[in-house]
Amino acid sequence: MNSSSAVILFTLVAALAGVSVGLECYSCLDGCEDSAGQEESVDQCGPKVQHCYRIIVDGKLSLGCALDPPARDGCSEGRDTVTCYCKGDLCNSASSTATSLGLAFAIASVIKLVV
Repeated sequence: MNSSSAVILFTLVAALAGVSVGLECYSCLDGCEDSAGQEESVDQCGPKVQHCYRIIVDGKLSLGCALDPPARDGCSEGRDTVTCYCKGDLCNSASSTATSLGLAFAIASVIKLVV
């Protein structure tokens, strides 16, 4: 194999490796919002996964790859649950969103009480 063939082969393999890499999402199953608690890790999602999730249930935050596609991006609220889906690498960070999600949940609760 001559050097130009090796360069072409290397370029092709590198390009295909970049295409096959899936979405990256932060992952944490409990205590994500507690700085003294569990650290966030980064998960490499499967090739068909296109969304990350952030879910707060009873004040506990979980992060990860959304294996089932959501009906839409964004957040929805239930009784004691806030569920958010987003597209893009590492879009579900706990550090920047735990406070804003908690505030959104508190505001929604106050609105329900007033209305």
